[in-house]
Amino acid sequence: MESLAQLQKSVMQDIVDMMDDREKLMCLKEYIGKLNSNDFEDDSEVMTEEEQQQLLDNIRQGLREVKLEREGKLKLKDARDLINELPD
Repeated sequence: MESLAQLQKSVMQDIVDMMDDREKLMCLKEYIGKLNSNDFEDDSEVMTEEEQQQLLDNIRQGLREVKLEREGKLKLKDARDLINELPD
């Protein structure tokens, strides 16, 4: 079974691959909203409100940093380098 760290790395890689596609990002945003509003049959799949808020905060912060980098106000590491730094 895939570890949480491996799953996080995989999801982040998928998001990085979509960063330049506004349509895909809008679809992702809509899907995340649907995920947050659905009831789950198995409570083990439910994130706490704190976990959900932390996830959304992290995504927002990452997108702010991407915006600043595009404006030339921030120098970011290459996304592939960041992903390679994640634990396996």
